[in-house]
Amino acid sequence: MAAPAVTSRTVPTGYKLPEGFKATIAFSLRPAVNIWEIEVQPASMTAAAIDTSTQHNTKWMTKWISALVESGEVPGTAGYDPDAMDDLMFLCGAQAGSFTVIMPQNTKYSYWGGVLSFTFQPLKARQFPTLNYVALVTNYDTTNKVEAAPLVTQAVGT
Repeated sequence: MAAPAVTSRTVPTGYKLPEGFKATIAFSLRPAVNIWEIEVQPASMTAAAIDTSTQHNTKWMTKWISALVESGEVPGTAGYDPDAMDDLMFLCGAQAGSFTVIMPQNTKYSYWGGVLSFTFQPLKARQFPTLNYVALVTNYDTTNKVEAAPLVTQAVGT
């Protein structure tokens, strides 16, 4: 029986993001929507664990990692223009579109998908009016009608 490989950690050579400022999100169907990002979160990625244990196992449960990866939702918080309601209603539930999360050093993560929700937070004296949004990554190219991975566009010089 073969043993798993022992791997040593090497020094990372990439860009060490020092701060989460300034990140934004752009929706292809309304790139100039009047929201002001406060929190932006890129999508997570999850591969499922498949239980491959059988009555022939003797000590350990066994698993296999699925080749299919699921992209998580993209939540965030933003200030908003009350007059942007038409744009927000248009974006919520629009089925043909994409959106891009722009990272602080200008790397861009572009996803097929759209907005699941805009949730307005209570209006209070001395507090900035905000909304929470949730964008769904569909990984489905509605133009060509095929599965499509997120696109990563690296910033020049990073």
